[in-house]
Amino acid sequence: MKTIKKHEIQTDRLLLRPFKRSDAPAMFGWASDHEVTRYLRFVPHKSVEESEKVISSWIEDETLPHSVNWAIVVRETGTVIGSAGVMTISPVDHKGEVGYCLSRSKWGKGYMSEALPYVLRHAFTYMGLHRIEAAHSLANAASGRVMEKAGMHKECSCLRHYYKSSLNGYQDSALYAVFSDTYEKL
Repeated sequence: MKTIKKHEIQTDRLLLRPFKRSDAPAMFGWASDHEVTRYLRFVPHKSVEESEKVISSWIEDETLPHSVNWAIVVRETGTVIGSAGVMTISPVDHKGEVGYCLSRSKWGKGYMSEALPYVLRHAFTYMGLHRIEAAHSLANAASGRVMEKAGMHKECSCLRHYYKSSLNGYQDSALYAVFSDTYEKL
């Protein structure tokens, strides 16, 4: 793994780095897109200020060992194209959850499949997690393919697993997991 420092990761094409407040306009670009957020747990952002608030909360969380959020940056251009993060959901069980989001113009280019294994490795190595979970809406099979490429294994389908919004209601999802003692993707 090519780790530059604890919270900055370099892959062949990407740099995963902590968010800066100046990333808010880029985040708003994908977080306000109804297609990008269609199956995610948050409603589309309505303003750059809303994106700034999210980033500010992530920056504050960075001081705690339970959560890491990265801006996904294309190294060649310096363009922020998405986000990836992992948070501890059960410290006693050493269990975490990973999530990610990518600008629609970057879908299908392999960026998230490239980034996710590094996020998982970071969570095992630096956060001390043993089990990492991720879920996707059953209507969003592409996200499941990203998880599988990263070495995650589908465990089950969960009915009405999470609430999307009053428009979309509860989402049925597929639950994936990966474990520190068997992970060999990188």
